[in-house]
Amino acid sequence: MLAIIFDHTEICFTGDNIVPYRMYVPDVLMAFFFLSGYLFYRPEGFCLRHKLHSWLRGVLMPYFIFTSALALPKAWLHGDGGSISDLLLTILTGQGSWFIASLAVAELLFCFLLWLSRARWRWLAGAGLFAVALAYGFGTRRLAFEANWWHVNEAVVALPSLLLGYMVHRFDSLGTRWRLGLFALLLVLSLPVNVLVASSSWPSVLVGALVLPRLFLVKNALSVLLLYLLFTISQRDGVRWVEQMPRWLAAMVSWTGRRSIVYYFFSSGIPTALTAVFPASATPTVVAMQKSWWSFFLIFFSSPSSHGPSIATYRGPQAAGSRTDKHGNVRNLMTPSSKESLMDKGKDEESGEAQWTKKT
Repeated sequence: MLAIIFDHTEICFTGDNIVPYRMYVPDVLMAFFFLSGYLFYRPEGFCLRHKLHSWLRGVLMPYFIFTSALALPKAWLHGDGGSISDLLLTILTGQGSWFIASLAVAELLFCFLLWLSRARWRWLAGAGLFAVALAYGFGTRRLAFEANWWHVNEAVVALPSLLLGYMVHRFDSLGTRWRLGLFALLLVLSLPVNVLVASSSWPSVLVGALVLPRLFLVKNALSVLLLYLLFTISQRDGVRWVEQMPRWLAAMVSWTGRRSIVYYFFSSGIPTALTAVFPASATPTVVAMQKSWWSFFLIFFSSPSSHGPSIATYRGPQAAGSRTDKHGNVRNLMTPSSKESLMDKGKDEESGEAQWTKKT
């Protein structure tokens, strides 16, 4: 989330990406989809009704609330003279926020994929190959919807990331040594890919609001898995490094994760408002970067609370061994092997959660 805020504030005040867009923005965007897929998995089984309720509250409702609230202020700041009906059409067709719209479509597609396959891994593996083929076709614009309502093109590109997150959560039981070895292997593989993508002559394709370099599927998968392994490597006694953070840092990570959708909406609104006061064209690069960082901190500390889906990977020691709650908020990312010592502690909570799922 912080990387997205930085990208939005940087481009508002400098007019361009000082840090190359293709080096990190598509990767962190796909990390959102990966974590969304990660949250889909529940050991007691997939419940379509429960997940659709969570999708309505956590993704679709925030989209309509925030795009409606910010439509007129953003139109005024950008100098757009569109009518109310034009703004309403923009919102209803999913053009108010490309990322949230594509996230909503991708999650809805994945919901029905899990429901139809009954979450059987053999069916999901076959569907994954088909999703990768579709993502490649849409990511290279060999396939595309011209109207692109609700940014379905970007949603199809992101669908493999949701599936990857789900499968990682379902089957990740690697020990520390295997995890470290896999991290080293993926790091070595990612180096030549990143060197190629960093080249200014390396071709890219514009897919809706995404700029995707060639080999984007490989680069995104490597980056997302490296990020996941980095924050889930166990250090000692089954306790991971991310769970040993100081309380103040853990609280900041959790705060940011729970309010990720709010930060996303404000990350474009606040820089746009500040550029109305400090025009970017008249701002030297050094001064522009200073104002970009002021905007960054303003977004971080001013965004209000929300009930959006959490992407926090840490909830404090008191949450160890628990899973996602009924609102989709992440409690912990511990593997089954790390949870064995906490099995007795969580029996009552797990049985109560299973009963609640059956009732729904």
